[in-house]
Formats: sequence, structure tokens, C-alpha cells
Amino acid sequence: MKTINLRWIYPHYRQDVFVEVSDEVWAVMRQAQREMNNYERRKVYHRAWYSLDAYSWTENYALEHGRSPEEILLEREEQAARLRLVSA
Repeated sequence: MKTINLRWIYPHYRQDVFVEVSDEVWAVMRQAQREMNNYERRKVYHRAWYSLDAYSWTENYALEHGRSPEEILLEREEQAARLRLVSA
């Protein structure tokens, strides 16, 4: 049996509260903490300090300015037609 401090896990605890847990529960909690630490390290490494919902306009801007596959196809066809006219 392992003893954990709930204050380290739950920030709303103001005093130390020690609880004994089984080895399996302790292993799962330790693995979860490792994964959270790894996630934070990856965020810093890839400089991902913001998300798309950081501002209300960011996601809408990305959605409005993305071209649909149909628009891309039409632009390519127009470009091919222009190149044919130039080469003729």
C-alpha cells in the first residue's frame, strides 16, 4: 500500500490529507501524472501556447478563408485554360 497526499492532486485541498491506496491505483495515478508532464513538455517543445479557441475570431477566420475542393478544382481548370491560351 502506498500513501498519497490529496493536496498534491486536488488544488482545492488546503491541508495535507494522506490516503493509503493500493499499488495498482498508485501505478495508474503515477502513469497519468507522467502523461500530463509529457504533454506539457511537448506543448513547450512545439511552441503550442495557444489553441484555435483562444479568440472567438480565430476559428471563424480559418473556416471562412479555407477553399473548398470545388473552388480549388475550378481554379486549376481556369489556370489550365489560361496556360493553353498563352501557349497558343
